[in-house]
Amino acid sequence: MWQGVAGGREGLSVLRSSRFDLVICDYRMPEMNGFRFIHTLGTTYDISTIFIIFTTTHSARTVIDHAFSLGATTTQVEPYSLETLQTVLVLIRR
Repeated sequence: MWQGVAGGREGLSVLRSSRFDLVICDYRMPEMNGFRFIHTLGTTYDISTIFIIFTTTHSARTVIDHAFSLGATTTQVEPYSLETLQTVLVLIRR
């Protein structure tokens, strides 16, 4: 099931009522940034079974490392292509 949301708070609300295997979040989202979103998600749920793709325009190692430390499965530096995203999805399904 695909469900798009308008921001971090709505995303957390949807995750409270539905089960998802994959979450794609951006560093810049309305209401809260991606770091806060992943942190809040991780304190509310067992995120070890959820694949989290963190997207950002920041390619600095500190940003990427911080996303991983919060529970992101992988990161995508924007702009990224649909082909790159499809490759990531194939790899995490294995």
